[in-house]
Amino acid sequence: MKNIGLALLLFAANITIAQNDLPIYDKVNFVKEMDAKNMGKNSLFIASPFAKPQLSDIRDQDLAGKQIKKITYLYSNNNANPSFGQNELSNSRYKNLMSELSGADLANVEWETKVQVGCGTIPCSQKLDHGFIIEFEEESNSIQGQLGHHQLENQQKTIRANQANTIKGKEGTLVKIPENAFVDAFGNEVIGNVDINLKEALTTEAIVLANLATVTSNGEILQSKGMIELTAHQNGNEVYVKEGKNIKVTVPTEFEEGYSYFEGEQKEGNLVWANPVPIEKELNEEAVDNQVKVDLIVAQGQVEFVQNEMVATSSSYTNLKLIKVTVNKKGVGYDITEKSIKNRSFNEETFTKAEIDSIQSWFDNDFAPLGGGWQGRNDFLMNKNANDMVGVNLGGVSQDLANTFRMKKLGWANIDCLTRGNNVKKIRYNVAQNTIDSLENFTISLVVPSRRTFIPGYEMKNGNYSFTHGDNEPMALMPVGEQAYIIAMGDKDGQTYFELKQVKIGERTIEELDLAKMNKDEALDQIKKTL
Repeated sequence: MKNIGLALLLFAANITIAQNDLPIYDKVNFVKEMDAKNMGKNSLFIASPFAKPQLSDIRDQDLAGKQIKKITYLYSNNNANPSFGQNELSNSRYKNLMSELSGADLANVEWETKVQVGCGTIPCSQKLDHGFIIEFEEESNSIQGQLGHHQLENQQKTIRANQANTIKGKEGTLVKIPENAFVDAFGNEVIGNVDINLKEALTTEAIVLANLATVTSNGEILQSKGMIELTAHQNGNEVYVKEGKNIKVTVPTEFEEGYSYFEGEQKEGNLVWANPVPIEKELNEEAVDNQVKVDLIVAQGQVEFVQNEMVATSSSYTNLKLIKVTVNKKGVGYDITEKSIKNRSFNEETFTKAEIDSIQSWFDNDFAPLGGGWQGRNDFLMNKNANDMVGVNLGGVSQDLANTFRMKKLGWANIDCLTRGNNVKKIRYNVAQNTIDSLENFTISLVVPSRRTFIPGYEMKNGNYSFTHGDNEPMALMPVGEQAYIIAMGDKDGQTYFELKQVKIGERTIEELDLAKMNKDEALDQIKKTL
């Protein structure tokens, strides 16, 4: 009965939306909940009191010189009370917003409505936001606009929700998704196709360019073994990991005792790390035991039929050359062989054109089609003779060269530990620069490449910047004596000012900077070449 009631509610909502020509009804998606107060520095949240149309006032300086890119209307859907007059309330809020934005250019603004379904189960007035999120266009002349998560490639794969799937990222991250792993915002099991999005930041350069600070929610400094973002959607709506399920992730960075998997969360517009779960060696061993220890993935291969056998050719990999692939017609996985040990072949007519195209796409994209997964875990052979090796459509990774953990919540994940080592000591480490106050959009950060540590600077009361917690905690644990870089940047009169300074941590208590004019593309190139 519960699902029927929700279906009727959605049906009724869709009828109402279709009858309304306001832009807030053009694109409506459902989410569990959303923290509108932590959208970042380039956005503005205009709140509305619970169940009332009035919005908090927008000050002129909030909009001065800014071009609006997107407006998201956010409200809570009271699924416990379908008769709740949400449509009339939304219309009133929209009219209130238009009066607040009087004179603003809205011709090319993208509109979206996100309905939070938690209302009725969580106190709406306490834990869910209501109102409008206004996102602004990045200033084209600002170097800060060139940094961010958009620097990371968004790798998208479409899977079937009712099948086990394994995805391999371009940097080598393996994501194993069990069958029936997702639910929608209402808690209903997801069926059909699901779009999986993966972003990888496994190097210092990627972490810095994506502006991913390595700091806990308490301000503690971390050292990282790599970060990923994993999200899933169906028809534009977020889907969530079903209770009792988890997604196994293996990141190809060196395993070291004492590291944990941290979840990402927003705090004051910044991504920070919380809820650590230790990464155990036993889980790494499990990942290796279920794979062949030599990577036989085809980087770029060509599938064809030769004498009624499906074969694949590829360049040499770890001194092996893949010469043949045999395919299990059941669609649960594919065996890769160096030579035809199992002596299985299929006639071309056995496969449909769609299946052949799908298999070809696997070789093109390092991805297992038709539901992914793999078969015969207990049938793997590992002999001394490389010519007798049998593999699967996954690259095996030594347990010392991988970190494996299980995600129960989609989003950002980071493999970290608190900064540690014999040279880690509590020190004061600040930066002074005479012209900082005259620069707009000024940011400063400290990078320790050997630890993949990226720390944002905090402005102190005296105008200097600190790499600790600021004035309240003037000292922090840092790797004294290690090579690091201070990256400082800002804008003035449409010009970028930039400095990337090599330093040795702890050599001086205060570093002096001298930013110079630089083209923003040159500044980005300098970061890439240095890190």
